[in-house]
Amino acid sequence: MIEGKHWKNFSFCMIGLVGWLSLSGQMTVKQDRQPTALVKEVLIGKGILIDNVRFSGMIDALGEFQNPSAQPFFSKGIVLSTGKATDMVGPNDSPKTSTVNGSPGDKNLAPLAGGRTFDGAKLEFDFKADKDSITLNFIFASEEYHDYVGSSFNDVFAIAVSGSNLGNGKNLAVLPGTTTPITVNTVNPNQNRQFYVENNPYTLVGRINESVKASLNPSILSQFEYDGLTKVFSVGLRVTPKQVYHFEVVVADAGDGTVDSAVLLEGGSFRSLEQQKHAAKRLLVAEQRRQDSLARVQLLEDSLSRAQAKADSLRNLEDTGWETPQPKSDTVPKIDRPLPTTSMEELRRSNQARLDSMARAEKELATRLQDDSLRRAQLQAAQRQERLRQDSIYKEQERQAIQIQTEQRRQDSIAQVRIAQNKAAAEQRRQDSISEVRIAQAKAVAEQRRQDSISLQRVADAKAVAEQRRQDSINSAKAAQPKVIETQPTPAEVKEIILFEPTSYFVPADGERRMRELGMILKGQPELRVGIYLPQGETIDVLNMRYDMLRFELLKAGAKPEQIFRNGFSFSPPATPKNPQKVEVWLRKE
Repeated sequence: MIEGKHWKNFSFCMIGLVGWLSLSGQMTVKQDRQPTALVKEVLIGKGILIDNVRFSGMIDALGEFQNPSAQPFFSKGIVLSTGKATDMVGPNDSPKTSTVNGSPGDKNLAPLAGGRTFDGAKLEFDFKADKDSITLNFIFASEEYHDYVGSSFNDVFAIAVSGSNLGNGKNLAVLPGTTTPITVNTVNPNQNRQFYVENNPYTLVGRINESVKASLNPSILSQFEYDGLTKVFSVGLRVTPKQVYHFEVVVADAGDGTVDSAVLLEGGSFRSLEQQKHAAKRLLVAEQRRQDSLARVQLLEDSLSRAQAKADSLRNLEDTGWETPQPKSDTVPKIDRPLPTTSMEELRRSNQARLDSMARAEKELATRLQDDSLRRAQLQAAQRQERLRQDSIYKEQERQAIQIQTEQRRQDSIAQVRIAQNKAAAEQRRQDSISEVRIAQAKAVAEQRRQDSISLQRVADAKAVAEQRRQDSINSAKAAQPKVIETQPTPAEVKEIILFEPTSYFVPADGERRMRELGMILKGQPELRVGIYLPQGETIDVLNMRYDMLRFELLKAGAKPEQIFRNGFSFSPPATPKNPQKVEVWLRKE
């Protein structure tokens, strides 16, 4: 990753929700685009070129959402879910929306989740940026909130960029200023709650808690299904212009494949910008905010000063007893006759009586106020005690429900593992059976080849022996009576009997001699034909070998292949041999 002063100033993660999510228009989710069109036409903003878009997972997990209100939520974008993308649309009328996709988890998410993952969905592509930086806005939402916070069902996602100067890649889905991944267990009502938005009106047993529901934003509750979500995260990353980088966003269930989660990417927010201009803009915004803060502080100080002056004025009036200054004696006009003293005395008594009556009324009022305050305090204490008792009962019910559901999910997970193991064992047995069949077939083929090799070797040996015997016979015949056969008259019909040993296909010596004589006759008289009759009683292999050996002797003596027939030709012998070892050879003129 590129380090440096300017890059450190730029690396940021802005979070905001502009108050609560207010979805005045009806949110919709469509699934009519292919992944490549979805990325190009919805996610990508200015200055980005993409290629090789790929999606892994069930196709129902990917979709395009539209939010007509656009305040403060995204007006459009891409949703990637561990269940069905369409399930994110509200109202939140189900405590635990869940679809088991059956797709595998992601091995890179397992360390972030702290365990095995399921129902993974991944969208990835290559990109080039025109400028030296990229930005992206996203939200993470889950049905695991907040019932399974702190458990092994820690659904997780990652937004990773890899390529030039980034090594194995950088995960952008982390808490600001840290390397802590954003998961169900790291952003929730108990931890990093400044990034969390509650949307869960249900108790663990599936009933609606009216007091909790009243505290939720009704727009989110009516149009967003997930029980909790993060505020908007805006992340940035320094890149090298025109270099190829790889981007991927992946989300998965953890612990088991039930109870869905999703990541939402703002449409058009994946764009390229120039870092220096962006940094200057952020500095201007920061300075404006500082000036606004100073103005608010000054206004508050002025209000406090005016309040203090008013309090000091009231305190001075109380100290003087609210007395009216008396006029100077030289300004009092002289009265010629004395004032009626009796009337003045009655006026003083009347005033004193009124003062006494007012004092009694004030005392009675103070007493009543004190009694009322005491009664209110007692009532509030009783109500507080009742709330504590109800909260204690509710928490105990939630704890028991969590234990029951956790145990149920554990049993379901064990059942899923057992099913997977049984399937794997069955598949292994099937593969072993296939392997055994293949081994048996290979052995049979090898044995057949061995037998064929032995047969071929025997044939070759037999041919070699026969050739040697033929040569010996030719030499003997030439020496003894070289012209007898040539001058022998052509017979009308000749029958030769060749007697073989049982199961043997080697031609006896006298049989070889007779075949040579017949072959020489056939060579000199092409109109002659010879028929070799093989009786039944031996195996087909032995019969075939016997025929081949006799035919070989005839051919060596000069006969033509078309002069030799097996078991007859255009005429049949008077009778067929009965002895299985006796082969008859007939020579006739066709």
